[in-house]
Amino acid sequence: HLLLMQNYPDKNYALANNINLDNINWKPFEFSGTLDGKGFIISNLYIKRNDDYQGLFSKLESSSSVVKNLTIKGVKIDAASNNNIGAIAGSSSGSISNCKVIFLSDSYIKGTNMIGAVVGSGSVQNCEVKSQAAGTVITGNDYVGGITGDGDCDNCHVYADVAGNDYV
Repeated sequence: HLLLMQNYPDKNYALANNINLDNINWKPFEFSGTLDGKGFIISNLYIKRNDDYQGLFSKLESSSSVVKNLTIKGVKIDAASNNNIGAIAGSSSGSISNCKVIFLSDSYIKGTNMIGAVVGSGSVQNCEVKSQAAGTVITGNDYVGGITGDGDCDNCHVYADVAGNDYV
């Protein structure tokens, strides 16, 4: 059903169960509706693409877009030559709140510019990032952060290693 959201990206959704994406190469899509995770977990998000704007959603494209109460556990995003990379969205004009990203021992997010665990560029409220991995799990060149690469964070916490060159 998560895949069907791309056919109606401006509607409102709520998770009713945990979802295992099974490390299949996920194709992000633009989303302008509301997703309430209701505390459920989307696990094993894997993305290996040579495009900007990578995450569960490529972009939260509307100021009325909302993602809340969602946990993503087990993230592998390999977009080492690309920009705007985050587990929930590559970029957000909307609201991301009360979300968690949990890195397992083999998790990572790799990109070039505007790389964050939650969102590459955009603002985030009340989110948490935890890593069970040893070493750096979020890497990029410029504008790299534990929550967002380029944006505001309000009441967020990061327990993960981040590496970059400028604006880290």
